[in-house]
Amino acid sequence: MKTELIINLTAGGGKPRSHLKTIFKYLKENGFNFKVSYTSHHG
Repeated sequence: MKTELIINLTAGGGKPRSHLKTIFKYLKENGFNFKVSYTSHHG
């Protein structure tokens, strides 16, 4: 089973990096394969 995870982050969205660490930790613990698409939008 392969799960694709796409995360879009916008500038000033709080603490996205901390949130990403939480997601990665969860996925690793559950054995998911994932791909992250990081996009940053600046005014």
